[in-house]
Amino acid sequence: MKPELSKGIIPDTPREVLCWRAQTGADYLDEVWDGFYHVSSEKDAVHHTLEAALECWLMNSWGPRDQGRVFREIRIGRPKKFEVDYRVPGLCLVCDCPTEVLHDGYLTVTPNVVIEIVHPGSFAHDKLEFFAQIGVQEIWLIDRDSRKIDLFGCERRRFIPPLSALESQIVSPVTGIRMGNQNRELTLGFEFSNRQEVIFTAADADVFHTPNRPR
Repeated sequence: MKPELSKGIIPDTPREVLCWRAQTGADYLDEVWDGFYHVSSEKDAVHHTLEAALECWLMNSWGPRDQGRVFREIRIGRPKKFEVDYRVPGLCLVCDCPTEVLHDGYLTVTPNVVIEIVHPGSFAHDKLEFFAQIGVQEIWLIDRDSRKIDLFGCERRRFIPPLSALESQIVSPVTGIRMGNQNRELTLGFEFSNRQEVIFTAADADVFHTPNRPR
């Protein structure tokens, strides 16, 4: 059995490899870290579903409330260095978002919040310093399996130790969103509201691990 390949860093990427990935669409999550090409791991069904549930709630509940926009799997980078230093987080939130913020597949404004789903072998923790340096105000890391939430704030372009929600609730100062985790159920609501919506449960994840029954 071949080992699972979760990370790929290619310093001097052959042009034919880049061309093949671009032509096949395999490069849509790949990143360039200060000139070094990073091949991102593919997301499994649980990861995709959790990310989609977050995106749906944020677009329908937070976006209209705060005039914000949600971007999924979009490139963000340093001004004037987009092509040689960028990342592709799972979700980005932009508060009071202007109309035109996309150019050639890049987000041209710095997101207020970046959200990453963490799984074994992911690069998520390695990206914290980059996000802080480009001016992101908050970083949410949500564990794919436990739904534990780590909320990192940023001060003076450096991230600070996180607030964490595992069997508890925390509030995002930037968005006013209250996040909770009870028995691996991810809940979202707003700071001054008693209403909390369950957007992802352990049962949702277990659907993808149930063996196919013979017909």
